[in-house]
Amino acid sequence: MNGFKEYAEKELISVQNMINLLGAVSKPDGNYESIVTKKGVNFYRRSARKNGARTRTLLSSEEIASVKTARYKFELLKRLNNNKSVLKNVAKSYLSCKPDDIISSLPKVYKPSIEEMVDPEFRKGLYLCENLYPKKRKYKANIVITEMVNKLSIDTPHFTTMGCIVRSKSEALIGSILESKGISYLYDRLICLEGAEGQEEYKSPDFIIICPDGFVFCWEHFGLLSRKEYSLRGWEKLYLYAINNITPGNNLILTSDDQKGSINCETIARIVDALILPHYKKANDK
Repeated sequence: MNGFKEYAEKELISVQNMINLLGAVSKPDGNYESIVTKKGVNFYRRSARKNGARTRTLLSSEEIASVKTARYKFELLKRLNNNKSVLKNVAKSYLSCKPDDIISSLPKVYKPSIEEMVDPEFRKGLYLCENLYPKKRKYKANIVITEMVNKLSIDTPHFTTMGCIVRSKSEALIGSILESKGISYLYDRLICLEGAEGQEEYKSPDFIIICPDGFVFCWEHFGLLSRKEYSLRGWEKLYLYAINNITPGNNLILTSDDQKGSINCETIARIVDALILPHYKKANDK
């Protein structure tokens, strides 16, 4: 039991960090329904009964995405607050905050489709950390972050604790550890770099962490180094980073899977504690 109490105390800190990161969220107003037609699925907002009948308003794709995203975040915040209360009392009724569990529990009308979940723009709206930064801004070390995400498809989606869709289990673990420590990040966001001949080139680090003091880390995780083509692309990317002053030991974090395709959670947590959290502490001390 003592071991569980220690785990609960650490988990309580992680839950509180995620609640702070999420902020205030409201449940979508009104009632909604979906109707399958020959042309696809239509989504409607139902109004109150008038003269014994209800009226329905057809929603645009933007309105649909907004309603689904708001409902997801509302459910996530509800579960986080529940878990916070449970952990304080060292109870056993802990609810899962895994995105697939949340989505499976939502009413059918609010469930994102597979097409929506793998669409980069929808992912950017669903995942709350993507909305914490301006669309484009030059940060320290002259890193220009754009509003564009990598358009490469995600064949097998993996989820972080707070719902970011990533390409691998290792990236999901890294993202979840960052989230548990209250660290916001951008996933697969394109940055504008200067090529060897002065031309503009765009690359997307796996993670971009913008610290409160303005310092920016790019994090690259390599999972297929045993594959020659993959490794060569990685070295080309690192060369481009280097000529733009994005280097290991400074503002570039490099990690990789081992030969068995595994990643060490404790190592990732120590990297975050040693390199990233001090920038948060400096900002809080000011």
